[in-house]
Amino acid sequence: MRKFPWMILLCVLTAVCVMACGGKQNKDTGAAGEPEKPPAETVLSGDKSLVIETVGGVAVTDGRATMTTAQYEAFVNAADKKSACTYTLADKASLTVAMDGFTVTFTVTAEDGTTEVKAVELDVLSDDCEFTVTAFYGKDVRDGAVVMTEREYREFVALDCTDVGEYAEVVKADGAKVTAKYVDSTQTVNFRAVSEDGSTQKLLAVELKVTEPFGTHSDVSFGQASGIAWDRERKVYRAETGAAATIKQVDGSTVKDCYYLSLDATFDRYTTDGEMVFYSYETSNLMIRFYIRFTDSAHYSVRSDYRDMSDYKNEQFLNDNVKFTSGQYFNVCLINIGNELVMQYDGETLYRRVLPDMTHSEPAFSTYKCSAMLKNISVVTDESKVRAARDKALENYDEKPYGKTLLGSSENLNKIAINDDGTVIMNNASSDSRIMAAPYENGVPVGGLEYAVGGKHEQHQNVGRKRKQSGIPDIQFFSEFYKIPLV
Repeated sequence: MRKFPWMILLCVLTAVCVMACGGKQNKDTGAAGEPEKPPAETVLSGDKSLVIETVGGVAVTDGRATMTTAQYEAFVNAADKKSACTYTLADKASLTVAMDGFTVTFTVTAEDGTTEVKAVELDVLSDDCEFTVTAFYGKDVRDGAVVMTEREYREFVALDCTDVGEYAEVVKADGAKVTAKYVDSTQTVNFRAVSEDGSTQKLLAVELKVTEPFGTHSDVSFGQASGIAWDRERKVYRAETGAAATIKQVDGSTVKDCYYLSLDATFDRYTTDGEMVFYSYETSNLMIRFYIRFTDSAHYSVRSDYRDMSDYKNEQFLNDNVKFTSGQYFNVCLINIGNELVMQYDGETLYRRVLPDMTHSEPAFSTYKCSAMLKNISVVTDESKVRAARDKALENYDEKPYGKTLLGSSENLNKIAINDDGTVIMNNASSDSRIMAAPYENGVPVGGLEYAVGGKHEQHQNVGRKRKQSGIPDIQFFSEFYKIPLV
């Protein structure tokens, strides 16, 4: 009975040893009796791929992003630059974003610890829209306006451009775009500048002023500019009732003695006897007038007279009973050389006068019982051009060597004829009829205390003509009038 527990203990130890040996053999050989493979090592990723899609909400193309100033400033102020970008990043990689000026740096760290840097350049568009217009149509801008001659203004308007910015000289912010449009109703050029980024704009208007070439006589107190002004609505000069002014050069300088003045004119408002007057003016009692006067509500006549240290004398009706059509302009030309004035109406030379006592004259204009509109005013003062204009105007002009007397008296002027050789024949067939006229020199009656008239005449009886009663024979005068100064 004492050996039994030891036997049991021996059997247990033997079994444990067998089990231990059997387990070790199984681990080394495995189920098939082969050695077991060691476990595989872990490989960390080196993928650093990164696709940057937007920076600060702006798409990235070829490594660049174009931003407005506002977008750029918002990105600069973003506390988390990475959150302000969108991108696609490799798995298990990490990303940091930094900014230096206009460069955004993206640093990618792969799982294995390797890094790669990518950069995006920011092109920031300016929000500055400031600009200044220094000149327009070749004219300097002063106090928000340019001053143009009437001719320049009409040339500009005729261009009919949608954008007139090409005629402006502009100093503007970098990248800003400036456009300009002419507004006829206000006679202004309206400029609009848009910043490079399109976020801001600035508006500016430049007024187009038309010169008003009217003023006061350089020697006497005749005329002033205030009665005649440019009418923006009708694009003409409007002369008020009772206006009077000399006509100047476009720069305001005096026109005198040698000039060729041309303009178009019409009546605005008028009454019977209303008139517009054009002058070669020296003083209040030394002038030549060329004027258009209404004779009734629908007709006017074209006339001329003068003052030669006297009252108005020698009124000549040059174009009578002309029908007036409202809004219809007629052309007036004054060609003045020294004391000589040639007057034209609608291209036709109507009269020529020379005043011996006139030594200095300036072109002038006035209205009486009417208002008038003037346009296309042109003044030429180059002597060679003025003389050429005078010569052309007189090519087909026949100057009569007779007319009314200084006092305006005459009888039966229609019975006087001028022969081809320039002689004057007075055809009087009845004894109770008289022909009376004054001899003329340079469009002015010869007379006064300072002159004598000489010449020759012959008289003859008409041949082959029966008379009912004895009468005065026809008397033929040769038009050889001699001006003889008395000493």
